[in-house]
Formats: sequence, C-alpha cells, structure tokens
Amino acid sequence: MKQTSGHSRVVLTLALTLVALFAFGACKHSGVAVTGDGRALSIDIGVPTDLSEGATEELKVEIRNRGVNRMKDVVFEVEMPSELIVLSTVPGPDLQASEMMTSTGTKRFIYRAGHVGAQSASHVRYHVRAAFGSLDRTGDIKVTAWSEDLPGNRLVETKKIYLRR
Repeated sequence: MKQTSGHSRVVLTLALTLVALFAFGACKHSGVAVTGDGRALSIDIGVPTDLSEGATEELKVEIRNRGVNRMKDVVFEVEMPSELIVLSTVPGPDLQASEMMTSTGTKRFIYRAGHVGAQSASHVRYHVRAAFGSLDRTGDIKVTAWSEDLPGNRLVETKKIYLRR
C-alpha cells in the first residue's frame, strides 16, 4: 500500500475544503457569513456575561474578514439598549461614524468601514455603565453588517448582559 506524502495530503485537504465551500455556496452561522468565493465576515461582540448595577465596563465590537478576498463597501450598525449608558466611544481609525437615538431610548451607531481586506478587521470600543433598573438583563446589543458581498447582503449578531447579583 502506497503512503501519500505530506504535500499530497495538504492538496487533498484544500481541495475538499473548496468542494465543501462550493457545495454549500454561501452560508451564515453564529455571527459568521461565508461565501463561495473566499470571503468570510465575522461579527464579534466582546461583552461580559454579567455586570453589577452601576458598574462600568469596556465593550468591543469587531467586524473581521477572515477570508482570502476583500469585502466591498462594509457598513455596520451597533444598537445599544437603554440599560447600557454609553459614556464614550472609540472607533477604529478606519471608520466613519454617526450616532442617533431611537424613540425607545436605544442608541444606534452607524459605521462605514469601506473595503475590509482579507484577514483584517475594523473595531469600536464603548465605555458603558449598567443601569438595569428593575430588569435582570439588558435588551439586545445588536450588530448588523451590510455588504453586497454577504449572503443576503447582511449579517446580524446579538448579545445580552445579565444583572450580577
């Protein structure tokens, strides 16, 4: 029985990976969208699982292209629930930002990232204070990313923070 060389195994693994990508076409799962042409956009919302009433914390939202091709014209929106008072924001140097308040008290921040190159990221840091009131958790921290390169043109990820007792 002939053994395959390390090079042959690598080529076979790459070929099977490409076949799987093309077989599934484009898919989305748990904050990650993958396309058949080598793009993979992920949303990471870095938040603690719980906070005490009145506690302050830094949250980080990151949009990352984990693929081998650039993502064109990426825009993303971050919705902060009214239970998190945003004290300050620090957008990454490559972002154009705008901010608005909804009628429900949710703050919306919109960022234009432009083209996000392969294996690169854009991020925003928020310094927030927890104000749960009578609730035991925040509303959704929701991040939506748009690009014509994404399956369905958008990707959504949400997280919550619970009251630490």
